[in-house]
Amino acid sequence: MPDERTVAADDAIVLEIVRNYLMRTCEEMKAVVVRAAYSTVIHEVLDYCCGIYLPDGGAAAEQSGIPIFLGNVGSVIQATNATIGLDGLEPGDVIIANDPYSGGSHMCDTTTLLPIFDRGEAFGFVGFRAHLLDYGGKAPGGLFSDTTEVFQEGLVIPPVKLYRAGEPNPDVFRLLEANTRFPRENTGDMRALVSASRVGHERVQELIARYGPARLRAMFDELMDRGERASRAAIEQIPDGVYAASCMHDGTGSDDAPLDGPYRIAVEITVDGSDVKVDLTGTSDQLTGPANCPLGASISGIRAAFKYIVAPDYPTNEGCFRPLQLHVPEGTLLNPRKPAPTSMYFTPVSSVIELFQRALAPAIPDRTIAGTFGDICVSVFFGSHPDTGQAFLCSEPEGGGYGASPQGDGESCMVAPLNGDTKNVPIEVAETKYGVLCERYELVPDSGGPGTYRGGLGSVREFAVRDDARVGVSFLFDRQTEPAWGLEGGRDGAANQAWIDRGTDRERKIGKITDHWLGGGATFSGIAGGGGGWGDPFEREPALVQRDVRDGFVTLAAAARDYGVALDPATLEILADETDALRRR
Repeated sequence: MPDERTVAADDAIVLEIVRNYLMRTCEEMKAVVVRAAYSTVIHEVLDYCCGIYLPDGGAAAEQSGIPIFLGNVGSVIQATNATIGLDGLEPGDVIIANDPYSGGSHMCDTTTLLPIFDRGEAFGFVGFRAHLLDYGGKAPGGLFSDTTEVFQEGLVIPPVKLYRAGEPNPDVFRLLEANTRFPRENTGDMRALVSASRVGHERVQELIARYGPARLRAMFDELMDRGERASRAAIEQIPDGVYAASCMHDGTGSDDAPLDGPYRIAVEITVDGSDVKVDLTGTSDQLTGPANCPLGASISGIRAAFKYIVAPDYPTNEGCFRPLQLHVPEGTLLNPRKPAPTSMYFTPVSSVIELFQRALAPAIPDRTIAGTFGDICVSVFFGSHPDTGQAFLCSEPEGGGYGASPQGDGESCMVAPLNGDTKNVPIEVAETKYGVLCERYELVPDSGGPGTYRGGLGSVREFAVRDDARVGVSFLFDRQTEPAWGLEGGRDGAANQAWIDRGTDRERKIGKITDHWLGGGATFSGIAGGGGGWGDPFEREPALVQRDVRDGFVTLAAAARDYGVALDPATLEILADETDALRRR
């Protein structure tokens, strides 16, 4: 039998078996949590990620869930090592944490860690992160636009033991259940994360038993080395240079009581051979309101932006990011000092991902896209179900348009790039569980930015409160003043919007609002904007414009105004002479 300390680094078959085993383990963990979770934000929206990690927090394998969580779990492992320590852990322990300043993001994003041991020695961790419904705070749901310190956003949990040696820690469970409006859902979701993590733990133990810990560690190292090589090979295809881009966001607070005015996100990318340095100098200082992004989450956002462009098809592990150097100045909103609030951390870091594309577009136009709708566009609604009296809370993103590229039109009704595989809640589930009625869910005509290739369309999702109910709502819709940008002569997409009682004499357009209560018959609408166009819209093939009009994506008026294409109103046939005249203007 070969010495387990010896690894045949060139044994491609064994390495591929182990790599796929790790990825399949992550997928199996995902399946378990979807079956076991209580809240729709996990089993419908899919707001979670999981992975297998080394003792220092480096990722051996991560599932393709939410890109913004890439690197976050590793930061929590580092915080756990600094507080509890590897020597303070034993088999069967489970760590829980949500502290934004200990590797977290915002309060609801909860991390569980299950340490892996072999013969008493720490081998690594199974890590899971998911959005739990509520940890107290000034309003239900943990998503606010008007907090001024993190302590207003809920219970801060540093790394602590939820389970000790395989047994629940009743003191911690009681503390957590006493600090949420939804103890049944929160506790059920925590147990779901632990159950899924135990599956991952079992699978890694099977690998250790098969190959031995030393050989398996060596294979992990080789897989990470290969991840690094894949990244460096991709970076070398980008011309050396310094590339920069920036954008503005709307601000924080509520419409009636703003806290911060417009703020800036700036990205500078230096490509030098097979190395990339990212500098966020020029980003606004940390804010009074909650659009601050803790360093761990900013690192995750930068990693996600990097991975979208650099070897995106190669499975993610720590080695993929070795060529990446970061500079995020302390005291800015992307590296704030505690106790700055962080509920809306996802809004600025969303633009970090987009600005990567914008900055590098001149260098690699075939691998970048025009701007997307630029925000998660979160809507939260809550109350008591009028039929059952059961308290409920729904938190979901809206689907907007992606930017076009030289390869074609942008995709329509997609979640923001940083949110990866997440979805919104199916209408049937929302109407059954939450006592609301969906009045509209449709694509928005003319919302995609005109171009040779059109930006993807945004969507509108409108709910009505049942006559026998009251519903509280919170809306966090940013980038209402700076829409998705076009590239190479393409035009901007439509901006994001949110409304109450739209189309009535009581209609109110809102930017951000927290804990606003609506009576029976009222409506609330989220409109996610469209993606930016690519190229001169007057160079778009008239037949493609005709198709868009037939499909309801573009109106007759916009076809003539934005694309210079005249169509017969009755038959939608292309009017060649009129089209030529329009395009000569």
